[in-house]
Amino acid sequence: MIALLVVGLIAVIIAVDAYRRKSSIVWSIAALVMGPLVIPFYLAFRNLLPGEKRVGGKPWTIARYLSLTWTFVVLGVALMWTTNLMSIGANSDAEAAGVALGFMLGAFVLFLVWLVPVSVAMAVGGMLRDGTNIEIGKGPDEDDDSRAIQ
Repeated sequence: MIALLVVGLIAVIIAVDAYRRKSSIVWSIAALVMGPLVIPFYLAFRNLLPGEKRVGGKPWTIARYLSLTWTFVVLGVALMWTTNLMSIGANSDAEAAGVALGFMLGAFVLFLVWLVPVSVAMAVGGMLRDGTNIEIGKGPDEDDDSRAIQ
């Protein structure tokens, strides 16, 4: 239930931002279908507002925001999992030790589930990063080439 609320909230936020940036509302529909995985792609391909800039190219931007989004997803899972574990009552020292051991093993697995995708995304993104690729948002009276930095 909480996941559906979060996905719905993400879709609404993307819809409002896309409307403000005169981008396609399809991003919001994609967020409803695919959840948080859409966020890095939306942030890499959305129109920039005047004064905003994006450095490094699309692959770097996707990798950077994919790592950040995955971090928040795993933190949310860890928070819900920890809250659920706190409700387990142990009747003996042996049960308490079992709960603690299970918690430690689960935390280690969750750490690996976070670490591996983030490491791969940042390594690939770092290899594909183009520091000379700088996109700058333009105002309504500027043409496409007036703010390009080479």
